[in-house]
Amino acid sequence: MKRKNLVFLVMVLLSVFWMATVVQARTNLQSTYRLWTDSQVTVLPAGGGGTTSFAVVVDSNWARVPSEVCVNFLWQEVWPGELANFGQTQKVCSDQQGNVFFSSPPCSESFFRYLTMWVDGDLSSIAHRLFWYTADTTMPARINFISGSSCLSLGETGSYVFQVLNAWGTPLPGVRVQVISGECHTSPEVEVSDTSGYATFNFTAPSGAVGSEQMRVRLDPWHFLQAGLLVSWGGGTPTPPPTPTGEVSTIEVVNATTYDGSLPVFDLAIGQSYSAVFIAKDNSGNPVSGVSLTCTFPSATATTGSDGRATFPLMGGNSAGSDMGQIYVTSNSGVYLDFRIVTGSTPPPTGDVASISAVNPTSWEGSLPIWTANIGQTVSATFVAKNSSGQIVSGVSLSVLYPSVSVTTDSSGQITVTIPASQFSGWDGSQVWVTADPTVLLDFKIIYQ
Repeated sequence: MKRKNLVFLVMVLLSVFWMATVVQARTNLQSTYRLWTDSQVTVLPAGGGGTTSFAVVVDSNWARVPSEVCVNFLWQEVWPGELANFGQTQKVCSDQQGNVFFSSPPCSESFFRYLTMWVDGDLSSIAHRLFWYTADTTMPARINFISGSSCLSLGETGSYVFQVLNAWGTPLPGVRVQVISGECHTSPEVEVSDTSGYATFNFTAPSGAVGSEQMRVRLDPWHFLQAGLLVSWGGGTPTPPPTPTGEVSTIEVVNATTYDGSLPVFDLAIGQSYSAVFIAKDNSGNPVSGVSLTCTFPSATATTGSDGRATFPLMGGNSAGSDMGQIYVTSNSGVYLDFRIVTGSTPPPTGDVASISAVNPTSWEGSLPIWTANIGQTVSATFVAKNSSGQIVSGVSLSVLYPSVSVTTDSSGQITVTIPASQFSGWDGSQVWVTADPTVLLDFKIIYQ
């Protein structure tokens, strides 16, 4: 199939999925939960699979749900004119930060797989994601924001660099990158990536009043691959008059992981959650309580406590890259603080395992994962190890009671064990635990029928 026809097919699928989601959402506006995912389309290399992705359970106000919520996952294969179920519905429970980790199934050829996910018992929370497996090394898989200031003076021109990569993380030259938001102030409107995959745009801030605007780019014709940031201008020009005591004049970050000059930076691992703390102060340096602060990435609002602090949940992306964000006073966007989230190219760091979760059980009995197999059939059971922050932990040995094996978690924090076939109907109980700490364990059951 020609590439342009493939791109058209993906766009049609996305349109159908979006319409289905809207119709579903409108049938029940009282939904308790929603599912947030950072991308509608994930491009993977053919022959690859097992890539760890995540969704986030949020409430109706898009705030993380800090408790265990079970989510159903149904994989389907995309065939001409139909969607065919691929395996059985899986159930995975979120961690204490609302993260739900899952792995994309491997695929040895160029193909489409479609994932439907919903909170158990709440169909109105339904969300979709398309996985596109490709063997084409010249096909783009993502575009990352690389550099550029999110704050300009009135009339100032800033340079913004984006990079186009394929599914293997290799830079791609010769790809058209198109500005779709902020084009009134950006030049050129279309740029072709250079030999390093870079596309550079200039954004010129208006010389009039203070303001801000989203600058967003996409790949042409792969319109579902996008990146961007919020650009503000005139925040310090002219110098504002002194702010009365009790009103917010500055916002500071309490726990940035590092700084780029004066810009706070949060270095996060893939899929990592991080509680970023900011403090609002008046012109005398006193904390200001009860003021509403807004975060642009991720979009959220929080009110400062008695200590003038507000906490926002940041999150590392699914792949290496960086994003710009901003915290500002909700009632006065002229008082703000820029920050950057940098997602590393490696999974979260190794740490002490606090929990073990089942990745692909057939069903659940309360919180007990169950794998079901026909008589004479083996079962592949996958488990993931996480630390107390909900991060995956690689390089740790897990032991299994039945079959009696010990396996070291891979870069995605997972192990997969093959459970032997049985010639008799019935069930067996088993257990997986941290080899060095048997108190961290997970019980599970295998049913033969």
